Amino acid sequence: VLKVKDFLELNAQLDEQPGKAFRVQTLVPFFEKMRTARGAAVGDGLRLPAGMTRVLSAPTGSGKSVMLRSYGSWAVQEGHTVALVVDTNANALKLAHAIEQDLKKLDTRARLGVDPSEVVVPLMSPNSLMRELERAVKGSENPEYVDWVFARIGYSCQLPALASVDEAVDTWIPGGEPCTRLTPVRPERDTPYRSMPAPKVCPFKQDCGKFRLARQACSARIIVTTHANL
Repeated sequence: VLKVKDFLELNAQLDEQPGKAFRVQTLVPFFEKMRTARGAAVGDGLRLPAGMTRVLSAPTGSGKSVMLRSYGSWAVQEGHTVALVVDTNANALKLAHAIEQDLKKLDTRARLGVDPSEVVVPLMSPNSLMRELERAVKGSENPEYVDWVFARIGYSCQLPALASVDEAVDTWIPGGEPCTRLTPVRPERDTPYRSMPAPKVCPFKQDCGKFRLARQACSARIIVTTHANL
């Protein structure tokens, strides 16, 4: 149960921090107008039980995104682990960044003993990371946000430096790395295999930045992802 009074107090605390104060003035009328499926007022508590999907339908600009953002911080305060679902990877990054900033304002590191970047994770396909990074660089005019995206999803590949043939040195295609499709080196170059050997997994995979988000998601308290991953 989301206790509306406590939730608004948390948002008032966030509004007191440097930056634009918008949460309480958005959420107060949002909860006042919210109704259950039977038409009853939400009152003091919004029930959010685990299990079947429940739809919250409201007009654009009414406060759904503000509630989703603040719900992440509230869940951490209450000791819950939650998954927040948005429509695109770009919006997953933006929401994760916003929640991380809120957690810093709430001094989450002092209370939980971990950095906010370990609490919230924007989870997406490893093959999409560099594409989303490029979109963020081209689409954002906020250098602080671009630096954050670089730190969260940027990575490099060590395989080209270890390639046994010259043609493979400069052929890194971000997102198209053969992480689980490596072929053993032939005993003699240009000698065909008698039978095709089983593909090998990259020896750097367990520490590779391409799979960083998946590793972080195992212990995160807030996972922000898209409908495609459900």
